[in-house]
Amino acid sequence: MNEKKGDDKERYIFKVILIGDGAVGKTSLIQKYMEGRFKTDYLPTIGTQIYTKDVLGGEGDANIKLVVWDISGQQAFSSVRPDYYKGAKGIVLMFDLTRSQTFEHLDNWINEAKKYTRSPQVILAGSKCDLEREREIAQKYGEEYASKIKAPYLETSAKDGKNVEKLFDMLAQMLLEDSVRAQAKGETDA
Repeated sequence: MNEKKGDDKERYIFKVILIGDGAVGKTSLIQKYMEGRFKTDYLPTIGTQIYTKDVLGGEGDANIKLVVWDISGQQAFSSVRPDYYKGAKGIVLMFDLTRSQTFEHLDNWINEAKKYTRSPQVILAGSKCDLEREREIAQKYGEEYASKIKAPYLETSAKDGKNVEKLFDMLAQMLLEDSVRAQAKGETDA
């Protein structure tokens, strides 16, 4: 969705969802990006939490509002997740670099996303890269999986902030470019 603002900058609003197993760090990543903070205690997300942030895109000529949905990864919420996917233009597909089973579940998550979305922009994020001694997934496996799903790959740390801004800036730019391409073709947002 886009519109003109009084300052002649195009305004875009994009829904972004973070998906992945429970405790992979979705909430921590969002809180680091949105609020600049990191909490060490773990509280599972119940259903979903929604955050918004305004960013500049393109060459600074576009105002982008990211509406970021933190979706519960717990199995108990799988029946309500389809509703949360509606209208998502961007997906951050997350796994925990220190827990190999979260990497093994990526196919389930990407298949669920494909079922309930229409051609979203996807970024693969390996979280908790600051815990190098506990790492179970080598960087090359993340890169190979990202290549398989045709998505960029970043290793992130909500604790120290590594690649957190970069991930959301990259996704905002991908969404902007996709929207501009669609407008040039005369397509409208659904």
